[in-house]
Amino acid sequence: MSSTLTDISGVGSDTARLLMEHGLRSPSEIAGSTIERLCTIPSIGAIRAGNIIKSANELLTVTTEDAVSASKTVSKPTPKSTSGKTSTNPTKPKEVKKMNKKEQEKLKKAKKAAAKKAAKKAAAKKAAAKKSAKKAVKRAVAKKAAKKSAEKKAAKKAAVKKKAAKKAAIKKARAKKAKSKKSKK
Repeated sequence: MSSTLTDISGVGSDTARLLMEHGLRSPSEIAGSTIERLCTIPSIGAIRAGNIIKSANELLTVTTEDAVSASKTVSKPTPKSTSGKTSTNPTKPKEVKKMNKKEQEKLKKAKKAAAKKAAKKAAAKKAAAKKSAKKAVKRAVAKKAAKKSAEKKAAKKAAVKKKAAKKAAIKKARAKKAKSKKSKK
């Protein structure tokens, strides 16, 4: 029985397309992949990657068990033990448990790595925001200083104009006075 990517729980057609674009074309390739590799695919985070890998492993386990049970029922009957019970493979459940524990450990490590990465990102973002805020404060201080300087220059210019106008008025008044003295003589 052949499985497709959309048979994996949590993988729809869009995610399947993304997985195929990144070279993962079958559930067995996904089951053998790492969380870190799946996290490089857009819209797949560490938790989702762990769930997809887990679902792929479960799908492969179910598919393999179905194939094994189908071949047993078709080819030969199950041998009976001396106690009258059918024999089972006692190592299979342990392997599955170990595999699940390994998956859980991988998932825990991936979560820790993702948390560290997120913390680093947050710290970098915070540092960038702090740096940006410092720059904004410097710009504001520089703008305020420039405005103050421009105001001082404008005030000086106005004072110089006022002084020049006053001198011109005094000069004009003196000239008028001198003219009136001449006219009286």
